[in-house]
Amino acid sequence: MKEKELTFGALLAIALIIGGLYVTRSKVLLYEFVEEDGVSGLPIWALLHPLRDRSPERSAEKILQALQEGRVEEALSRFPWPDADRRSAIRAEEAYYPIQAWKLVSRVDSPGAVKLYYSVTRRESGASEEFFSSPVWITLERSVTDVDWRAAKFIVVY
Repeated sequence: MKEKELTFGALLAIALIIGGLYVTRSKVLLYEFVEEDGVSGLPIWALLHPLRDRSPERSAEKILQALQEGRVEEALSRFPWPDADRRSAIRAEEAYYPIQAWKLVSRVDSPGAVKLYYSVTRRESGASEEFFSSPVWITLERSVTDVDWRAAKFIVVY
């Protein structure tokens, strides 16, 4: 009898957890850890909802993939650039510090927009063992009638 009670309790707990995740699926960020004395105020890590809409992340990852593969112009052409000098500077920096890997650290959703914060691993061009991490923010927008997310803003610190 005790085995049946334990099994029932375990199944009930699992069902409650799954039900809770389903009910809170509109909440993208479940928990975020920000270092108290951190200068940037950026999160060290975040627990993202496993049932969230990942379509904006897929759009951003296409951009990061293009940058990683050296298709810098293709990736940057997706963004509106009010300042041609800034775009040119980023193009040069992306070529000199190519992306090796990235990790989604946090995400902020607002009506019609998503701001994604990535920690990007880079290396200096020509220096095979010199790796460093840099933050990248990609903002995507979508109107109610749009199906796909549009790249709106690209912010990077080298």
